Amino acid sequence: MPTIAVVPRASDVVWPRVHYVVVLGSMENRSRFHDDSLGELLASEVSRNLLVLRGVATFREGQIPPEAEREIQRRRLPKLRLEGSLNRVEPRMDRRQMSVRCEVSLMLMDVPGRNMRSVLNGAATGASPRSGARPTQEPPLARQALSGAVRSAMQGAAHAISSAAR
Repeated sequence: MPTIAVVPRASDVVWPRVHYVVVLGSMENRSRFHDDSLGELLASEVSRNLLVLRGVATFREGQIPPEAEREIQRRRLPKLRLEGSLNRVEPRMDRRQMSVRCEVSLMLMDVPGRNMRSVLNGAATGASPRSGARPTQEPPLARQALSGAVRSAMQGAAHAISSAAR
């Protein structure tokens, strides 16, 4: 199986086009919904949404290679930190459909002080027609809703990043 890199390596970054560096911090499932994969899904969805932003280089915490640190310092690029939490996962059932609503919060902070610069909130609902067993549908709907909630929160990311770096 090929290796899939969600966050590009420092050698893949086109440094002349980079204006901001975002370090991905902790991404946690703080909801009462127990699915261990949701915290990792939150991190991968945030990473995926950051990749499409122009002028932003993204690295995971503790994984900035020395050559990237040199470029960041040489170009005097502002470094920000993004931490996230899945705050609520709320399953609902009625006679016709089952739905799961997810709410996320993403905190944008400066580095190294970790002063909060912006909060991005998002929510989404995944739904499907109600059928048979509850356990087989609930986790996929939660993942679908979480992806939508992250997209919702990330709609304001470009503006938040540029404002936070000033």
